[in-house]
Amino acid sequence: MKRRFITSLTSIIIVSLILTIGTISVQAAEKNENKINQNLSIKNGNADFISSVDIERLDNSKIAIKINTNSNYNGNSYNISVRGPGSINNISTNVPYHELDLTNYGTYNIYITVTDIYGISDSYFKNYHYSSPIQARFFETVDKATIGDEIKFNVISSGGNGSHKYKFYTKDGVIKEYSYNSSLVTKFNEYGEKELFCDIKDEDDTVKTISHKIKVIANEPAWKNENNKWYYVNDKGEFVKGWLNLNNVWYYLDGETGEMKTGLQDIGGYRYYFDESGYMKTGWINYNGEYRFFGSDGAMRTGWVNDGWTDYYLKSDGTIYKGWLDDGLNKYYMDENGQMRKGWVNYNGEYYFFGPDGAMRTGWINDGWTDYYLKPDGTIFKGWLDDGLNKYYMDENGQMRKGWIKHNGEYYFFGPDGAMRTGWINDGYAYYFLNNNGTVKKGWFDENGIRYYLGSDGAMRTGWQVISDNWYHFNNSGAMSRSTSIDGWKIDKEGIATPIKINSTVYVTPNGTSYHYSRDCTTLKRSHQILSMSLDEAKASGKNDPCNVCVK
Repeated sequence: MKRRFITSLTSIIIVSLILTIGTISVQAAEKNENKINQNLSIKNGNADFISSVDIERLDNSKIAIKINTNSNYNGNSYNISVRGPGSINNISTNVPYHELDLTNYGTYNIYITVTDIYGISDSYFKNYHYSSPIQARFFETVDKATIGDEIKFNVISSGGNGSHKYKFYTKDGVIKEYSYNSSLVTKFNEYGEKELFCDIKDEDDTVKTISHKIKVIANEPAWKNENNKWYYVNDKGEFVKGWLNLNNVWYYLDGETGEMKTGLQDIGGYRYYFDESGYMKTGWINYNGEYRFFGSDGAMRTGWVNDGWTDYYLKSDGTIYKGWLDDGLNKYYMDENGQMRKGWVNYNGEYYFFGPDGAMRTGWINDGWTDYYLKPDGTIFKGWLDDGLNKYYMDENGQMRKGWIKHNGEYYFFGPDGAMRTGWINDGYAYYFLNNNGTVKKGWFDENGIRYYLGSDGAMRTGWQVISDNWYHFNNSGAMSRSTSIDGWKIDKEGIATPIKINSTVYVTPNGTSYHYSRDCTTLKRSHQILSMSLDEAKASGKNDPCNVCVK
């Protein structure tokens, strides 16, 4: 065994071994006291015989004492006396080397005396502290933990020389430098088997290293409640922050704390709503008595929205706009539920019409049934309307009239487009002539040298007509015949017709008052008895009315 000697030339060596329970350390402190009896008679002129004393630890319980003398010493004897804890050892030896068994931990007082042949002595005193090696271990520490869990590591130590300091580290680096705190609270953020090391150092800088292995496993992601606030912990044991989707449900966790958000929240320039369970809501939400609409992405909508059924206009705070709305381009009406109205709306007793896009209409409109004209304020126009091109009549309901209209005792005619007609018209039954103001012309009417006769109903007459007890004839276009003979009648230049055959044979019925020139007259077809006679005879029998169909 290689021997290491602790040498001190002129001092008494004090070796202190501080005993700390369970910890192994060796501390040697040397103190050299040179004790010389000045009153002795000095032979050879010098009593400094001992140059040094070396003490070497041979094993856990044995030391070697070696006395080193100088050249002045003329050897005679060596005496070693040891007083230790629990025992006293008096050793007499004539050799400068001695091995000593240590039986108890503590401080041993070693006294050395060297005497030469002249009886002159030189003495040394030296302390040696015998302590156990540093012993240490981890205790009350788990062997398995999940990622992100805080773990407490505790170290207990004993033995060694003096109090202990502790340094904790892993292969990746130091977690905590030397301190008197023998506990460490830390966590691991990676999977796998980890090993934590601890260096225990005594006052003699003796170091004992221990380690503890721990298996780090993944967390099962889950919700966690702390102080009545909810958080979501991922498989690393970390609080999730920001947006989180679980089973197609979106949540938002505070970007700094990870706290689950509820209620209205402004995130990234948009507003969202989360219920008491943290679910991000979409569609209509009643919040503090006011409805707001959130799109499929969860963002609160403002302005125009369609919920799949109808349109709404939402204010800047997301609440529903109600009543009249002017967006700068059009006017709209949002009812008591905020729904954009279309079609006819009665507001304060006035009707307004809103198109398929919800915009209030003005001017000409057709509601699918008839035409209306709406004023600039959207209300219905009623009565006579002149749009600068044509005149129209809008009745008491505002509906544009077509065909014949009687107004203030006068008849007017409006075409399929609703425009009032003037001049010649045909209503499908007869011809009429309408004055410039649209009223129906009646009686005699001359146009372009042609005379027409319009009856009391305004209808243009054709064929034979009795007017003011005179017979007149009008062709199919309504023109009165002049200066001609037609069907045995002579027509003068004024259009008055007189019969040419005065005593012609006529045909009558027994009860009738008319006479006919044709037995085949259509008016006689239903007669059961037809009599023939002269015109004079017919008139004499009271048949004074000529048939206006077959009169000759």
